[in-house]
Amino acid sequence: MPCSKGKLMLKFCICITVCLIFSVMLHRYCVKEFKSLKVMYNVGYNIITEPSTTQSSIPTSTTPTTSARTTSIIPPQDTHELHDVTNSLTIDNDIDNLDAEDIPFLKNYKNPCWYESVSSNYDYSRNRLMSKYKWEDGADRKGIKRMQQIFMSRDSDGESWRLRCLPYFYIAGFSKCGTTDLFINLFKNPLLSKPFHKEFPYWNWARWRVALNESRYQAANWKRVSPFKHYVDMFDVASENIRTNFTVQAGNTTFHEIITGDGSPSHAWSFPSFRGLKPNNLSKKRGRNLEPEYTIADIIKMLTPKAKIIFIMRDPIERLFSDYFYFQPEAPKSKEEFAELVIQSVRWFNLCFEKYSPRACVYNAKAYDVKGHIRAWNGLYAIYLKDWLKVFPRDQVLVLFLEDYRQRKTELLQEVSEFLGTGIPDAQYFREDELPVNARREEHKSVGDMTARTREVLENFYRPWTKALKTLLESNGFPTPPWPS
Repeated sequence: MPCSKGKLMLKFCICITVCLIFSVMLHRYCVKEFKSLKVMYNVGYNIITEPSTTQSSIPTSTTPTTSARTTSIIPPQDTHELHDVTNSLTIDNDIDNLDAEDIPFLKNYKNPCWYESVSSNYDYSRNRLMSKYKWEDGADRKGIKRMQQIFMSRDSDGESWRLRCLPYFYIAGFSKCGTTDLFINLFKNPLLSKPFHKEFPYWNWARWRVALNESRYQAANWKRVSPFKHYVDMFDVASENIRTNFTVQAGNTTFHEIITGDGSPSHAWSFPSFRGLKPNNLSKKRGRNLEPEYTIADIIKMLTPKAKIIFIMRDPIERLFSDYFYFQPEAPKSKEEFAELVIQSVRWFNLCFEKYSPRACVYNAKAYDVKGHIRAWNGLYAIYLKDWLKVFPRDQVLVLFLEDYRQRKTELLQEVSEFLGTGIPDAQYFREDELPVNARREEHKSVGDMTARTREVLENFYRPWTKALKTLLESNGFPTPPWPS
């Protein structure tokens, strides 16, 4: 019996000790979190305090002469006018019908932004888009956690608010043409704030899906699975940065200079879900519509009429060869396999061109289902660029070529910054000797170049489209492609 009592006493003491240790640790954690929250986000519902002052090191032609960074209060009309754009019950149907009302963007923000209510305990983990695309680094996780802390600090009976922003610019195309390198270097400019991820093809892949038992090229079977608010969530961390950094005072108005952008190059050339837009289902041929009357360009124009659009292209033959190595990089690669895939792809498109319009062929989701396909359609730039130039005016579009970008990188990055109105950054922001992003792996370099016969097949396939591109660019006052036509 004494032995049993001793064991019980020992267990009791251990339990008490563990509980005390846990209580102390919990207390320390809560105090630490409360202090950091209080220090970092000492804000009320109607008064938003800007952080400590720093001055932009990049001059901009749009900056007022009184551009001193000061601790300031957002104008009351900004905080009181909460426009529940993404919370609206009709916004997604309106977008699907291409009939959304103009969003009331704040006039003292360069980037298209508005204030919106949000639940104090808003859960980003329910965002299908965020769960689909990987966190780029630890900063993303910290940024989302920070946003949730901010919502709690603004709590008023379970409700809070946030600044919501859409992209000021889009790197709309094209894949394997240097878009990632361009994106990374542009965002070295402190007047640009990165979104959650460089690219997340929302409008062409994530918003609409088909049933598992249905083919992607059947008519009118695309269903919306990811709402508009999920897309806008991807810019929430960038939006808070836009709200709190690099403000300038012009009279009684606090102007917010920072912008953000979407770097999804597939938005230019990939729209297999075009039937998710209801107006695209109004005109049908042989029982189903074969090509979109409206594209992603029309969606972006409807939501952000003043958006800036950037295209970067390269020799379509070299683009295709690079594309072959980049996707499924762990699979064995050879010039013989590439040659076989080129023959299959060119044959498929030539047969399609005999039956349908080239535009119907490149937008046809069935093209993505063809076994052994490589993305030859991606290099038919003229078809896609024509669609975007129908929607956006010339002064909102910038065309670049990878061949030029490689030769005079800093100069072109400064040109893009000027196009975006973020001033001309000093060359110190960019390094000519930096290795390009997503370059071919070392193990793939041993494959060498494609065969002469493969190159000849591709030259014949792309030649008329390069000529069409040259004509289109010349007629709109753009530089012409540096590769031979």
